[in-house]
Amino acid sequence: MSDFFGYSRTGNAHAQIVSSEYAKISIGGQVSLVQSFQAAYQQELRPVFSVGDPNLYWVTGHPQGTITISRMVGNGGFFDAFGGGGDCGRISTISVSATRGQACASGGSTGGNLRFRGAIIQSVNVNMQSGRVEIIEGASIRVTGMEAA
Repeated sequence: MSDFFGYSRTGNAHAQIVSSEYAKISIGGQVSLVQSFQAAYQQELRPVFSVGDPNLYWVTGHPQGTITISRMVGNGGFFDAFGGGGDCGRISTISVSATRGQACASGGSTGGNLRFRGAIIQSVNVNMQSGRVEIIEGASIRVTGMEAA
């Protein structure tokens, strides 16, 4: 019997997608109980046109990024993972490493690593809700550079 919609699909045990289950996030060298992590890195782009020239030219520059993170409050108390306020909001390192879906699978891609530099905290937040026992703390962090390793 053929597929109801006419698709023909096959599976590949070695073609797995990177899973957050095996990811590790380190902030200032400390691994945290991270619940949410979002990172964006972009550069400024400005279009330039010339009279009598149909081409579009790009002027690039000023790369920067934003990381938004939330985590359960752990050892050390509020905002300890984000520098604890003792160093003017600077964070020495932020790194993310992830492996693919199954830790024991062989062959294919193994995921990757990202390192962010020039990190400084822009804002911090705390979230408490009735009916939930967890306290979630978070931060918005600005970065000057991102490297894939």
